[in-house]
Amino acid sequence: MAADPAPAPPAVAPSEWWTNGVIEIGGRFFISKQGGRTAGNQRSLGKFYEYRDLTPGPIGGFVFTAGTKDGLYVVDIGGRNIGYDDQNYTFDVNKAGEQYFTFVWDQTPHTYNDVATTIYSGVGGNDLTLSNGFRQSMANQLTAAAGNDPPRPTTNAQRTTIASLIDGNLNTFHLGFRRDVAAAEYRWTPDEAWDVKTDYTRIRRDGTQPVAVMTYQMAPSGTAAAERNGRVMLEVPKPIADTTHNANASAEYAGTTPWGKKFNISLGGGYSAYQNDYAAFGFQNPWIPNGSNSAIAPLDNSYSLAPDNSAATARVNGGVDLPFNSRYVAAMNYTMARQDDQFLPFTVNPALPPQVISQAGLNGGNNTLLLNNVLTTSWTPNVKSTLRYRYYDFDSITDPISVSGWYVADGNILEGPHTYFPMAYTKQNASADGSWRPLKWLTVGGGYYWERWDRDRRDVNVTDEHTGKLFADARPVDWAQIRATYLHSERRYDSYVPITNPDAAYSTYRLFDMANRSRDKGTLAIDLYSQDNVTLTPTAGFRIDDYGTDPYGPSRELGLLRDESWNAGLEISWRPSRDVTVMASYMHEEIQRNIMAHQNTSMLDVQIADRIETFMIGTKAIMVPNKLDVSANLLFSTALGRLGSHAGPVFVGNPTSINPEAFPDITQQFTRFDLQARYAVDPEVVQKLGWTGETFVRLRYMWERAIVDDWSTVNQNYLWLINPTGGTVFNKSVFMGWNNPNYNVQLVTVSLGVKW
Repeated sequence: MAADPAPAPPAVAPSEWWTNGVIEIGGRFFISKQGGRTAGNQRSLGKFYEYRDLTPGPIGGFVFTAGTKDGLYVVDIGGRNIGYDDQNYTFDVNKAGEQYFTFVWDQTPHTYNDVATTIYSGVGGNDLTLSNGFRQSMANQLTAAAGNDPPRPTTNAQRTTIASLIDGNLNTFHLGFRRDVAAAEYRWTPDEAWDVKTDYTRIRRDGTQPVAVMTYQMAPSGTAAAERNGRVMLEVPKPIADTTHNANASAEYAGTTPWGKKFNISLGGGYSAYQNDYAAFGFQNPWIPNGSNSAIAPLDNSYSLAPDNSAATARVNGGVDLPFNSRYVAAMNYTMARQDDQFLPFTVNPALPPQVISQAGLNGGNNTLLLNNVLTTSWTPNVKSTLRYRYYDFDSITDPISVSGWYVADGNILEGPHTYFPMAYTKQNASADGSWRPLKWLTVGGGYYWERWDRDRRDVNVTDEHTGKLFADARPVDWAQIRATYLHSERRYDSYVPITNPDAAYSTYRLFDMANRSRDKGTLAIDLYSQDNVTLTPTAGFRIDDYGTDPYGPSRELGLLRDESWNAGLEISWRPSRDVTVMASYMHEEIQRNIMAHQNTSMLDVQIADRIETFMIGTKAIMVPNKLDVSANLLFSTALGRLGSHAGPVFVGNPTSINPEAFPDITQQFTRFDLQARYAVDPEVVQKLGWTGETFVRLRYMWERAIVDDWSTVNQNYLWLINPTGGTVFNKSVFMGWNNPNYNVQLVTVSLGVKW
């Protein structure tokens, strides 16, 4: 008799979903604010806003999460800083262990000045113009050229009138740009062996950026002095309007080798494309009225922008476990970058004849190859080694380009002829390092590192750098741990033949990335633990770069001679109770550089020194369990920069007629105090209001102050017209006057949040 059939399994009920989330809304406002004074008598908070949008007004954010109770599916949606220039939105959905999808929309501002001013119209576009009436009025205040002196203001009345004309023709705008990023990523793991990933990112930038440009209004004498004195420096808002697309895909397989060890291999590729809305932008000379355009005094000028370009990459990487407790990891990347935009005209000045170029566009690019190899071995539980070799080749495929000449700043200053030869190089790195644990509490180690550059069409063909490094990590007692490192390296070139700038005045410069250099570098950190939950960590470090550049030898070499720095600090962590944590730190840093520079036929010894001190203290405390949390942080930093110079070595034919410059100190001071409190509303009160979830109130007080005294930038905010007494170089420069990083702001944020 046949057996009874087995009963059918019970039907699987659809998974139930759970949800939770947070919604937080509120507002922020200034208690007080004071920005740095800039041109047009404006008060700028540009430095305060630099990479964030803390504009007063309503604020809001949310997080919503849902998933199946069996844990198979989860969905996350979130948003923060809604409606502001630094808003962010995320969407995640995944099926556990198989499929994952993420989408992000993010905005990041870069503000230079929130109330910038300029004399130009057309800000944000590629054509910056000035009315003819304004330019005619400016030109009327110039005294005619004489000898090598260009037309220029020579009386206080002229300068006062020019300043009034500028102040009366200012346009206020937001100087900066915003970066909008849309990114999507998908990952598929069909089983334990395979991992497939794809992603796409679109980056859009729109706005403006400050840039210095040059034009001319020269005397007709045509001498070198006339060219130098006729330069007109301007600061204008460069348009930022570009898009970057990045896409990548990869597939990785993990398995087992015939000898029973694990391995993985990944194949992938990527593509990137950059598109600029504008090939160039134009600007007008404020001192030239209509009908006065000429070869020595151009009205219309052009400034080139980054060209469209693209790059495609192929990638292979993987790893395999080997005998003797070893693992080998390798990677190969090959990239082809291309750019084929047409060349721009040499000048937009119709008074200048065209020049000849050997081809219409670059139609070139470069190919790069990267090979990376790492072999790690655990010889014993206490002895480990790592071998590395890296090869990088940068090969330009651009043909040499010849020009009959090119114009400087759309004026009648012709340089050339010249032939451009593309540069190429190969960089190799190899190293061997190991560690040994002779005692339970002590680990020591060291290594040898080699780096070689082989360059084409640079001043130096080959440089080799050899480095030796030692380190130790010791914990001789339970209450102390010591970590120390030291390295010494020497970089040397084969020969130095100036081809980058073969001009006799600069032929003895030694570029710092190729010059001979000896480096010593060390670090020390000590952790001290106490039974009172206190940890002290004093740290120290130094770096000494001694360049082989010799200003006293027969070649009178110029360039960076010495670059050194040191630091010392202390960190303290204290947890007096389970609910309270206190942290504090102090760091002192000093940097010094010595440069031997060139000035006419003399040598100038330049000394640069920077000192930075940073202090921080913070605490987190649960004042009332499950009710009130408080955190407070104070950051204070100060910096001092000094720049000095004096006459360099004296040689026959090297006169000492250098007037050493005494520059004012540059000082910076920054303070931030941030106090936050979170209070959970009594559940009974919440229930009486008809809500069953958690409700909380958040309060934040923030004080930030920046005090900067920098002669090189701040003074330009008060002087639109630079006209040095007794000099004619750059005597008609007009700046936007945007850069004043000083501010003092107190900001309060209050919000109400609900959770379920």
